[in-house]
This record gives sequence, C-alpha cells and structure tokens, in this order.
Amino acid sequence: MQNRSRGAPAGYQGAEMVARSAGRKGRRHRAAKQDLHKTSTRCWLCGHDGAYELDHDPPRKMLLALRLDPDDARYHKPAHGTSCPCPTCGKRCNQVKGDRPAPTPRMVHEW
Repeated sequence: MQNRSRGAPAGYQGAEMVARSAGRKGRRHRAAKQDLHKTSTRCWLCGHDGAYELDHDPPRKMLLALRLDPDDARYHKPAHGTSCPCPTCGKRCNQVKGDRPAPTPRMVHEW
C-alpha cells in the first residue's frame, strides 16, 4: 500500500529516487552535446551522418552503477534519436539501443 500523501511506497527506506531525465536536461548536458557535435555528427550505431543526440557507451545506468561519471566525454557518442531520426535509414538508433550495451559492430571488408 502506498502512502498517497507523500507518494512513497510502503516500506520506503529513504533510498534516493531519481527522475528518468536526471542529468540529461541541464546546462552540463547541453554543453556536452555541443562539444560532441564539434567532434562528429556521424552516428556510432548505424554509421550515417546527421546524429545530434548524445548517447552513453556504456549505458548511463551502467556508468552510475559502476560509480563512473556519465558526464565524462569519454563515454559520449553521437547517435540518431527522437529529435533527429537518421535521414538515411530512418532509425532512432539511441532509442532502439535503449539502456543496453551496444551490439557488436559488424566487420566490413573492402575488397
């Protein structure tokens, strides 16, 4: 049973509850996206140009579990998403990948 006046579930022990968008809407996130766009706009998942969303590799949830800083630029990669679907294949690569590790890239042989 939930305590409706406070919105906390029964047995809640004070663990920190964080919004889904936490860390992805503020000034630091916008600055990180701008820095990433200066480096590349080629999606790291499909390989097509025009990617303007910031994706975390490994996923943000995993970085937080490992107590690593998700704002560290080493973990940022450009990807297509809801605000900018891929103009070539039409995918929203960041949402397709979700919070799972990225699939292993296929080897491309040039003969």
